[in-house]
Amino acid sequence: MEITIREPGSAITHFIGMLSAVAASAPLLIKAGLHQAFGARWQWEFLCAV
Repeated sequence: MEITIREPGSAITHFIGMLSAVAASAPLLIKAGLHQAFGARWQWEFLCAV
C-alpha cells in the first residue's frame, strides 16, 4: 500500500503554520498559567476546558 500526499505544497505550508501556532502559543499559555491574577486564571481554566 502506497501512501501519497495529493498536494504536497499545501500540506507542507499547513504543517509549518501549525508548528508556528504551537510555538507562539506556548509562552503565552505558560505566562497565563503562572500569573496570579483572577483574569489570567480564568482564561487558563477556560483554555484547558476547551
